[in-house]
Amino acid sequence: GARVEEIKSYGARCAVSVTPANTKRLAPIAVDAGARRALEERRVSLLPAGVNGVDGKFEAGAAVEVVDPDGAVFAKGIVRHDAAQLRAILGSRTSELPEGVPHEVIHADDLVVLPR
Repeated sequence: GARVEEIKSYGARCAVSVTPANTKRLAPIAVDAGARRALEERRVSLLPAGVNGVDGKFEAGAAVEVVDPDGAVFAKGIVRHDAAQLRAILGSRTSELPEGVPHEVIHADDLVVLPR
């Protein structure tokens, strides 16, 4: 396996340092097919409306994996919500979010879409 050591945002690019390690997998965030398509084709931020599942525990600022409806990991990024908060807002439109809650689950600048 591999462990993400560091993800640094540089504007619209992300540098990811990965080192081999026998560590547990990053917490996965499950998205619908439309969200996967948008992330891959348009390189946009992941919004709560496209998220349909959260597994594990993590804090805001943690590295997470993004999985499609088949469970395939296709992206990794830095999440802006902790797991409990994300569970509470998953599937919500931006206009439905409480005041002060970040609109993005993972900002485009903090997201790396893996090659196919």
